[in-house]
Amino acid sequence: MPVTKDVLIERVRYLRDIQRSLEGALKEGIAIVIASPVINVFVRYTLVFALITTLISGFIIYAIYSILKIQEEIKSIWGELMRKDPIYERVPPIVVFGIVAIIASIIALILTW
Repeated sequence: MPVTKDVLIERVRYLRDIQRSLEGALKEGIAIVIASPVINVFVRYTLVFALITTLISGFIIYAIYSILKIQEEIKSIWGELMRKDPIYERVPPIVVFGIVAIIASIIALILTW
């Protein structure tokens, strides 16, 4: 069964949703690491402080790695989508109308000069 354009677009949407959630979790993880000295003041156990910092740092590294992998997959999917489409399907209609308007304006200027 060949993969259709709609399936690929849905895959990109799914990957973007995962990427957004990872980015949100990454922001929270960075905030926790920045706030870890304050956590250390309240916890008062160096081992717990080190464990929290190590776990959050490991998660941050994993999230960055996952985001990079998602970006690579999205890039390959978009490359495949754009390769399949003929040039007239990739160009938005507003661009065509804009080019026609520019040509018409130039002709009008030449004729009125």
